[in-house]
Amino acid sequence: MRAAAAAAYAAVHSSSVAAATSTAAVAAATTVSIAPTLVRQPLYVIRLGRYPILKQLQLEERLLRETNLNWCLFNSGPAPPEDPTHAHGSVIIGLSGNPSKLVHLKELKEDGVALIKRYSGGGTVYLDNGCRMISLLVNSTALPHVQPYPRPIMSWTGQLYSSAFNPFIPQFHLKENDYVIGTKKVAGNAQSITRGRWCHHTSFLWDYDSGRMMRYLKQPEKVPDYRVGRSHQDFVCRMKEYWQHHDITPTTLRSSNDDPELVFKATQLALAQWFNVDATVSLDDVLTMVAKLPPPSQHIEMTQNLNVAELVASLPLTH
Repeated sequence: MRAAAAAAYAAVHSSSVAAATSTAAVAAATTVSIAPTLVRQPLYVIRLGRYPILKQLQLEERLLRETNLNWCLFNSGPAPPEDPTHAHGSVIIGLSGNPSKLVHLKELKEDGVALIKRYSGGGTVYLDNGCRMISLLVNSTALPHVQPYPRPIMSWTGQLYSSAFNPFIPQFHLKENDYVIGTKKVAGNAQSITRGRWCHHTSFLWDYDSGRMMRYLKQPEKVPDYRVGRSHQDFVCRMKEYWQHHDITPTTLRSSNDDPELVFKATQLALAQWFNVDATVSLDDVLTMVAKLPPPSQHIEMTQNLNVAELVASLPLTH
């Protein structure tokens, strides 16, 4: 199946992608040596703009399972799903999450908020257009020093994002399994690990509607020690309120804090320490490639849009 994906990608790659990237960076996923013991593999960047989160997760799942390339997807704020009744963002739960224990289902139904179960583990997040999503789909061979297990992956991503954001937010760091500023959480993250590949995706809270977050998300049963009983409102913070520009800020990042791509631009610079990030691929090219893959019925698709009305109808009368 991944051989078919490579063939499909090659067909797409020979058109507009080749024009948008250097031949040396793209040709047959060649590698560039930067140290005797480290080789940088290409990382193909997909800038989604504002893109429905359900479609993003479905695309990620196929790219993870059915290709053997390294990908970075950036969503600058998930557009509302195509269903016009879902106008107030989306709530995303982990693969094994129980909706009735994690979210206020009746409130989701009343407000027409989408409820999506993703293909990865992790906790529950509320996403609106103030969030910035970065997903990394990586071959284990691309980072041989990172063992394909949750803790080593989390340790590496902690290094990555600290390198990206510390010049602008010195207090940003990894604490337990969370990205925090000081003692406040500023991003949700989750992982999916499959044979020879893994995904780490993160939703950064650049901005958010705290009222809706409190309205839709229940207090989770399992919380990190550093939360110490704080409510959602007291536990999380807005990244944009801490972002500061300095004299050492690269020219490409000297833009307004209203720039929806600031988080990604900083991350892209940091990723160059580990990958050859010269290859930027258009979403249309990627979707064309995916369309050439075998039908998705040949593997189990975990990502799904849940029926909130049915879930509410199944609740006990005490809810």
